[in-house]
Formats: sequence, C-alpha cells, structure tokens
Amino acid sequence: MIAPCSPSVADTHGTAVASIVAGNYPPAATYDFEDGHAPAASLINENLGLAAGCIPPDLYNSIYLPSWSLLAKIHANGFGTQKIGCSPTGPEPYCAGAEQTDRFVWDHKDFLITIGAGNEGAQEQLGNIRCQAQAKNLISVGASWNGMDANKMANYSSRGPACDGRLKPTLVAPGGGSNTVSPLCVARSSCTNPLLCPLGCDGDEYNRYVFWSGTSFAHPAVAGSAALVRQYFTEGWYPTGTKVAGNALSPSAALIKAVVINGAVEMTDASAYEECIPCQECPPPGCQPVRKYPNKVQGWGRVLLDNSLFFAGDSRKLTIFDESIGFGAAGEEKEYRIQVTDSALPLEATLVWSDYPGAVGASPSLVNNLNLVVRDPSCSVFNGNNFWEGQSITGGSSDTLNVEEAVWRTSPALGVWSVSIRAANIVNATQPFALAVTGGTGSVLANPPRVTAAGEHLTGLETIVSGSYLSTRVSDNVYEVLKEVDDGVSVLEHVWRFDNVPLGSCLTLNIEGHRPTNPENDNFKFSWSQTLNGPYTDIPNAVIDKNFEPVGGINYPFAWTGTSGTIYIKISDTQRNTGWSLDTVKIDRLEIR
Repeated sequence: MIAPCSPSVADTHGTAVASIVAGNYPPAATYDFEDGHAPAASLINENLGLAAGCIPPDLYNSIYLPSWSLLAKIHANGFGTQKIGCSPTGPEPYCAGAEQTDRFVWDHKDFLITIGAGNEGAQEQLGNIRCQAQAKNLISVGASWNGMDANKMANYSSRGPACDGRLKPTLVAPGGGSNTVSPLCVARSSCTNPLLCPLGCDGDEYNRYVFWSGTSFAHPAVAGSAALVRQYFTEGWYPTGTKVAGNALSPSAALIKAVVINGAVEMTDASAYEECIPCQECPPPGCQPVRKYPNKVQGWGRVLLDNSLFFAGDSRKLTIFDESIGFGAAGEEKEYRIQVTDSALPLEATLVWSDYPGAVGASPSLVNNLNLVVRDPSCSVFNGNNFWEGQSITGGSSDTLNVEEAVWRTSPALGVWSVSIRAANIVNATQPFALAVTGGTGSVLANPPRVTAAGEHLTGLETIVSGSYLSTRVSDNVYEVLKEVDDGVSVLEHVWRFDNVPLGSCLTLNIEGHRPTNPENDNFKFSWSQTLNGPYTDIPNAVIDKNFEPVGGINYPFAWTGTSGTIYIKISDTQRNTGWSLDTVKIDRLEIR
C-alpha cells in the first residue's frame, strides 16, 4: 500500500521493522533465531518514503484507517515522530499525533498500536519520550540491550515520563546492540546500503541481516508478541491451555495490552532505574540503583509472554475479563472473586482501558478514570500502581493519570481475593476495560451482587425527619435525614438491615451523604452486627465527620465474619449523652458491597 508520495531511493528501515514483526527465515516450517516474533504473520505495508518523509498530518484517516479497513489488528508504527522536551511551564505537549492515535483506538477498540519511545536517551534525562509515543492507548516501547545484556537499558532509549506524569515507556524489548554482538555484524553496520554489501553477517553472502539499533527495532518485537497474544485468543487456547476452536474469542486491544504488561519482568540493572545513590563498591558509574519499579525508564519492564500465557501443564494460570460494555457512569463497579491456591506463585492483576482522547495540549490527558482495587482474604486493600520494593503495598491513593494499573503480590495468601474495577470518573460513556490476572489461581467464584437495605429498624431514639432511604438507592440528592432526639441529652441511633450477604467475606460499606455543620462538632460513626441488638463492631474509619457529597460515595472496607446472610449496620453519634443541640446527618446512599 503506497502513501501519497514514494521514496526516491531504497530505505531498509521498514524492511527491518517488518522482519522483526513477522520474518520467517527458511526453512519456513521451523522456528529459528533468525525468525521474527510472529513468523509468517500477514503484513500490510504502508510506504511512507525515505526517512518517513511522507507522513501525513492526518494519522487517523491516512495511516490507521487504511490498515484497519484491510483487517489489520496490530499496527507497528515504523516512523519517527516529533522530538520534544517536557517544559515545566507548559503547555504540555499532548500533541495532535497522540490525540489522533487515542481517538482511533477509542473508535476501533480492537486495534493495537506500537511505536518506539524515541532515541533521545543518551543524555539520560527524564521526560524525552517522543510526541506520538505519549499517546495513552498505544504501547510505547523502550529498548534494552540484547543477548547477555538484555537486562540492561540501552543508553539511547528515551526516558519517561510523559509530560503529564504518566508512566512511559509502556514496555521494553531488545532494540539491538550488546557487548556480545558478533564483530562481523558490527563491521557490516558501516555499510551505507546493506543490499549491496559483499558479505552478510558471519560471512554468509546470502545472510542479509545487519546490526542496527534503536527503539524502532524494539517496538516491532512487542508488536509481534501482541500478534501472538491475539492468535492465542482467536485460536481458542484460552482458557484450557489447549487449542479448542469453540473457545475462540476476538480480544480487544486493551486485553492484549493487559496480557503483555502482566507478563513483563523487572530489569534489575542500575541502568533500568530512575535514580541511584553513590556507592564506592559499585563499578562505574558508581551508584546503587534505587529499586522503584515500575518506573519511568523501563516502564512495566521487559516483555516475557511465557509469564502471562497459560498452556496445558503450566502451574501459573491466566484469567481474563474483556468487558466490552464497561461503565456508563461514575460510581459503578465490577468485582471478581478469584481463589488463590498456590502462594508460591506471584499474583498479578493488570487493568487496561482504551481512554477517550484528551484535548490537544491537555495535562493531564486522562479523561475517563478507572481504579483497580484488590483485597486479600484478610481484607487488606491494595490500590493499583501503589508499589514498594517490587510489589504492591497497602495504603496510598488511587492512580489518577494512567490507563494501566496493576497490583501484584509475590507471595499471595491462600483464599479468596477480591479484584474490583471502579469507575471514579466517566466523562464519555461507555468505558470498556480489560483485566488480566495470573498466578496460582483456581476457579473464579460467583460475584455476589451489591446488597441493599431490605428494611430499616428504629431503636426508639432517632427521628426520621424527611425522605426515605428505601427509595433513594442511587446518588440523586434526595436525602434521608436523621436527627438527634432529646432523650434527656442529644442522642442518635439508627439501624439498617441488609440481607443476602455472602458469608465470610471482605465487605465494603459505601456511604454517600454529609453532616451539616453543628456547634458541637458531633460526628457519626458506623458499626456492624449479626443481630439487631448487637454487640456492634466499629467499621474502621467509617465516620461522617465533615461535609461531603462525593460522586460514587466513600468506601470503607471491613472484615465480615458473620454466620448468616443478614447484617445490621448502625449509625450513632460519637459524643453520646453530651451537648444540647439536635444535630442531623443526611444519607443519600448506603450500600454493602
């Protein structure tokens, strides 16, 4: 397929990219080290001219749409893009090329794009990812060295982050070059026209392989890997690990991206970290790396599909959810309950969504924000992208920048883990998403529905002033107003009953409402019990102590050890039997999840 202009001389850059994606060195029926990552995959060639001199300004219609129209699902962008630097004073360069790329993937959610992060890393400065490689919905790829040095970051590879702080590059793959490359291949790299050189690598006149390096040759390795992941699903290898035609499915670009990220491995050489501390015992450059991973140099790490694809006999399982409908409004949530049966294998959950494009120059560029929240069997909560020393830790805030979020634990506890996807903000609906989970896992358990109040119980102390909670189970600003009564002193108690609660589960109390200002600063806490008359156990941190009306409410996790399917939730004032004012609390929504 030819672009509007044609090259005047041969340009082998595109040939090299295509060979890395799908080369099939003879004999065609066997896999050899000379083969590409997806041998013999069908290719569509878009000829953009020498040094990509024919790149049109409209990538959507002139580059992506023709490929997609010819049924291409993986697109390896072999051309370079604008070199930028992130200015602290802005405007931040979420450029037109990034916006067009994100828009095309939003409109064609089965179309996965890869691109090189750029070759401006020699200065080892952060923030020099190229313009289009800063798009949210593609995979921007940095380069490692090759062979025995594949654990080292190539010094030419552009470093992240994106200018709005997002994690870039997305992934890393060998981009050519190492200390162990054959001298003949190195010498051949000086040939200005490889097609006319007298000898090929290793003295073989028929061997047209040459030594090149750059992120241009790292990203097609990831594109080829993505093609293998797509083949894995379209041929029906999931979920049994054997090829079953009846299990075939067509994966979204977000699912392929989630699977590839999920299996990536941390590069542990000092060159793969953002910063280091001086170290007299260390070899030049004399520093000890600060282990922050994932990070803005290697992203999510180097691609290793064997970590994420499950085949019969593997102990590490793969579980996926490709939610094509997704969320229509903020506050919606989907939960998956997964049984961990082997604590010796790491548990990794990776969430990816193809986001609506931001406006050109936007900072941040994220539009629809989803959150990954994982709870272990003891109800400890792990938020997506909150890492320390190579694994997720409790606490921390939710990620508000990236369209990729992950939680992983190196030695997960046995039992039922809850993996929740929550819609924190939906500007353009609907927002699909994909989730990939790997580890020593068993069955996916039935997802319990959200539990709503089946009835209310008055204890004789409270007065319902207006409204009815039973008719306001959504955020609609129609409050149930609870007011203290004068029982000699100001007192408030009120109890809701919830039925059909799953036994022995980690639960979450979701509250949406507020406490109007009162002169005594009286606050209101929540507790639970198996019986109406108690005893009641306080729910950690579940206190309405200020004015708030958050979209979607606030979640308070707690361990539920009940032996029946009924739970009672009580609200009570924290300064009982004191004061004189009759304070109120307004509840717009109360749910058990």
